Amino acid sequence: MDKFLSSLRGPQSSTLPIIKGLLGAMIVVGLVACSAARPSNPPTAAPPGPLSLAQLLSDAEQSDRRNAELYTRSAPSLDHYYNLKADEVNDVMRRLERGEDVPSDDISHALDNSLASTFGVPVY
Repeated sequence: MDKFLSSLRGPQSSTLPIIKGLLGAMIVVGLVACSAARPSNPPTAAPPGPLSLAQLLSDAEQSDRRNAELYTRSAPSLDHYYNLKADEVNDVMRRLERGEDVPSDDISHALDNSLASTFGVPVY
């Protein structure tokens, strides 16, 4: 019986190249699948999630305009800053509407309000 089973299995040294070949093929197929699954969206495509890029930009512009109104009397420099940021976001929106390929750095910069904290007034 052992002779019969060993004849079915074949010599063990011949299975190693087959296993290596199968593993290699699996790796190649995996790499091809990963490269094919890579998103081909331009950098201005909407981020994944419930908000589209257009909605995100519109919300950011409205928020910046409200912040500008909030600081009109108490901190005119913040008023000016937020109005400039709202204008910058609006410019990005217009460029996208015209079909321009807006770099993601320009979009990120327009949405970044981190410098507001340098004006010495607490930003909420």
